[in-house]
Amino acid sequence: MNTKRITSYIALLVCTALLILPAVYNHYPLVDPDAGTYIASGFKPETPFDRPITYGLLLRLFSLSGLSLWLAVVAQAFIVSWLITRVLQLFFSPDRLPVVSVLVVLFLSQCTSLPWLVSMIHPDIFTSIACLCIVLLFAGDRHKITLYVLFWLSVAVHMSHPILFAGLLLVLMLSRRLYVMPLWFRDVRNRTIILIVLSLSGIAVMGSALSKSKHVFFTGTLVEKGILPVYLNEQCSNKHYKLCAYKDQLPTTSDAFIWLPNSPLYKVGDWAGSKEEFTAIDRDVMTTPRYLWMYIKQSFVQFGRQAMSFDIGTGTFMFREGTNVNEQMRCYMPGELSQFNSAIQNNTDLQKRVVWVNKILLVVVALSCLALVYFMLFRRRKMSSALKQVLFILVVSVIINCADLAALSTVAGRYGAKMIWLLPFCALLCFINIKNERTEY
Repeated sequence: MNTKRITSYIALLVCTALLILPAVYNHYPLVDPDAGTYIASGFKPETPFDRPITYGLLLRLFSLSGLSLWLAVVAQAFIVSWLITRVLQLFFSPDRLPVVSVLVVLFLSQCTSLPWLVSMIHPDIFTSIACLCIVLLFAGDRHKITLYVLFWLSVAVHMSHPILFAGLLLVLMLSRRLYVMPLWFRDVRNRTIILIVLSLSGIAVMGSALSKSKHVFFTGTLVEKGILPVYLNEQCSNKHYKLCAYKDQLPTTSDAFIWLPNSPLYKVGDWAGSKEEFTAIDRDVMTTPRYLWMYIKQSFVQFGRQAMSFDIGTGTFMFREGTNVNEQMRCYMPGELSQFNSAIQNNTDLQKRVVWVNKILLVVVALSCLALVYFMLFRRRKMSSALKQVLFILVVSVIINCADLAALSTVAGRYGAKMIWLLPFCALLCFINIKNERTEY
């Protein structure tokens, strides 16, 4: 094995270590309320009613069937580090690549949301992993099969991903004349079609969960947008929904409607019993011009709110004895239960501790946006075609993700944080590559 290859492997390991620093700080991988469901789904194994089983199975694989969740976050960090290094290889020679990759990941680990996503037992990191796979596949990266498999897994871990990535790829296909350069991007149309097929095929592993939960999530979106109260007040006189009895008790957020035990959802038949009624309401709203227009207007409003929401630490509560997360740790990770219970997250308010991190993140994102605008307006001609393509795909990915959330979900810092780190990454590429880009891949 030659020295260059050894140096590359060492750099990759250093990058991997840098991306798990929040877990090291916490003394254990970070978890949120969903972690218990993901762990249990992979070890039973059993598809949950509200999410696919894919990430649970990946946790079982990455943790070596329950040996340690540390191995899971290390696997996530390794994947992200490898993808970032592959993207940087589009611009830098092999001699410079190890140093540049470590410096770039060092910046991302200290100034962006990326390490907090990598260090958490949650599939959010796979949204940006899929985006990096798209960049590399469009660039003609030689690890084609690996990237296709990784992209499909990234789509299959979350129910929002098939629509998100099919939509993103469709936008990229329609706008390909804006970014496709024949000397750099190869077979883009064919690869786009393959990726769209892979995106939609992800539905196959989540069909059961979608069938059981999509009506609840979408009705929750109508609650968040303020449309459901208006609809019920106007329609309950002639449509005798069970939900009409609780139209004055509706919460104001989707999360409260879906998850609080005293929500009207659980008074009209819970997830299964509400399916017929909620499906009828959802269909009526989306086919009635007045309510559809309200939906569109509120989606634009939520797009603006979501664009400014990217806090890290969302959901990192204390999960002590008696909570679902703690019980799943006891069942499937008994050897790490003591370590889990002694983690900082379970003994103090971690969200308060990361307030200063979110302030840094806000400044970095703002400066990154200003830098990207400057480079696109005043330095565009000095950019190589390669850099333009990467910027276009990643920035559009961030925008499409925000639009998808605004239309089909609710505003949350965690949802924005999972993609916002791509903007500082793009700005960093502009700064360090403006004179050092390779014109061809």
